Amino acid sequence: MLSRGKKKKLIFSLNNRVSQLYSLIDTGIEISKIRFGNDLLELALSRAIALTNSSYGRIKVTNKKGNIDEIHFPPNIIKYGKPKVKFRLIKKFVDVGIEYEFTLCEKESREGIIQFEDTDELLFRRYCQTSTGSHRK
Repeated sequence: MLSRGKKKKLIFSLNNRVSQLYSLIDTGIEISKIRFGNDLLELALSRAIALTNSSYGRIKVTNKKGNIDEIHFPPNIIKYGKPKVKFRLIKKFVDVGIEYEFTLCEKESREGIIQFEDTDELLFRRYCQTSTGSHRK
């Protein structure tokens, strides 16, 4: 039998995951409506950050010719230099010859900065695949 404290923590965690799933569904609907290259990627990045409670993130896009474009969220995060990162999630995908590298940094919690959880990684991977697929439409 679970102690009262563990039950409370489990209920909080489950409610948080349900909220994340609703956010994922809403984001999928929004993504399907947008067809504007970098605007779509910026929306995808900001939503992935919100979904996983990350502090900031980046999408690096490398096209077939080797040209690189980077999108940061929040946009001014590197204005004062590259932040030091303790924890990060990185996912790379190639879609129609274009490489996408999504990076989320520093998961925030009530206890401060913590490691990303397995469910964060699962949601993030699926989210990246959805975003890159919509980006080329």
